[in-house]
Amino acid sequence: MQAHKLDTRTAKPSVSVIVSAYNEEKYIGPTLKSILSQNYDGPFEIIVVSNGTTDNTVEVARKYTEHIVELSEPNLSAARNAGGRARFSDILVFLDADTHMTPTIVHDIVEAVEQEDGLCVGVCAVRGDTNEFMGRVMFGFKNFIHAIGIPKGGAGIVFCDRKTFEKTGGFNPDLHLFELNEFFQRAFKAGAPMTYVSAPVITSTRRYTEKGYFGVLWFWLKGIGRLYSRRPIGEQIAIR
Repeated sequence: MQAHKLDTRTAKPSVSVIVSAYNEEKYIGPTLKSILSQNYDGPFEIIVVSNGTTDNTVEVARKYTEHIVELSEPNLSAARNAGGRARFSDILVFLDADTHMTPTIVHDIVEAVEQEDGLCVGVCAVRGDTNEFMGRVMFGFKNFIHAIGIPKGGAGIVFCDRKTFEKTGGFNPDLHLFELNEFFQRAFKAGAPMTYVSAPVITSTRRYTEKGYFGVLWFWLKGIGRLYSRRPIGEQIAIR
């Protein structure tokens, strides 16, 4: 199976879904299947960026898309930038390799971007792939703060229009934590409003389970505080 080809003759915006992956051979297949199951009838494609992968991630990805970018060293921001610069779509959607799209996500993102007059950056709602109580609390909290306009990471997905990506220069490869928050801040300064799409993606809770929900929640709370303080984002300690 192959991703939809871009067709510049259509009046609908073109979309690139960029999946950065580091050793995700067990997870990336279902993620790519979920992208191909979108109900958006405009032009869209999948770009997979191998982020220093040493397993069979690339081999699995080639079953779903011909657009593969391979980087030699792991760097999530550099991987996102490479994917964003690989093609020239109107809208860029950055999706984690262990996060599945529900069928209307691309359509709803396009609709949200078109409602903005000019630049745009945003996130979608998120649900965990298990029904654990703490997971529902965690993602409910994150959805709430995103819905009221507080940028606190993307929980599996972030999107922007092409002009915002180019105007900001993309993601900062020198940051290895809270790089999304820093990108949001530069996008806001460039004039892009925060946009929230209520249709959810489904993300793996494996890392939350490994690190503990309370530890991640405390990390988020500290991050929000530091985001609105004068302390540089780069001073924070990552839980990833």
